Amino acid sequence: MGRTLWRFALELRASRTPIYLAPLLGMQAPGEKKQLPDANARATLAAELRCQLQPAGPEEESPRRASGEVPTPDLARSVASIDSGQDTAVHPPEHCEAEKLPPPSEAELAEMKAKAFRSVVQDNTSVLLEVLQRLEIDMWREWQNKAGKDLLTLSQERGSSGAYSVLAKALGLVQELKRESFDEREAVWIFAQGEVQPRRATVLEDTPEEAEEVLVEYWDGDDPAALVERCLVRKMWS
Repeated sequence: MGRTLWRFALELRASRTPIYLAPLLGMQAPGEKKQLPDANARATLAAELRCQLQPAGPEEESPRRASGEVPTPDLARSVASIDSGQDTAVHPPEHCEAEKLPPPSEAELAEMKAKAFRSVVQDNTSVLLEVLQRLEIDMWREWQNKAGKDLLTLSQERGSSGAYSVLAKALGLVQELKRESFDEREAVWIFAQGEVQPRRATVLEDTPEEAEEVLVEYWDGDDPAALVERCLVRKMWS
């Protein structure tokens, strides 16, 4: 035979729950009256009772009442938690919105685009970071120069390792510039910092991957053979 919430509380020998139920059900609470919990707990229990005691329609009797089932474990835990004095009030999370800078104008956006490409060519990471931090990633990731190169591609071609690192981190990439070996008499590009156009040169000796410098001879001018940092050297036919 099914048990009511009142009888279930009495069988559990709950001390506080009958005090809540008594005024709602018109019953006399057993024993001495104890101090009621806070308003949050009373409001929570009242809401549960309204759901449990809501009468069913004429053609849809409550399945629990018809089958004589005992209260669910969730309801039993609710009675036990209220009786133990635990706080059952629900506290909504606080939402904080980060302060956003106003979007740049068209003129400012064009200026920042030019500054970003120039900083990649010069491998100026501080200026590049300044631009990227002002904009959403979707605004600058599709930028292209007149040659159709985006910032990341340009940093690879120019050997701008600092700029590449900044862009790769901002884009969530984990790849690194590959270290390559160079063969004697191999044609290469030299991307010197501050120079807009790379210079053509020839490698004068076999250079393994672990070497930090490459001995090259430039095709133009009368400059003597020189050791160049490997981060400035790119294969011409790769």
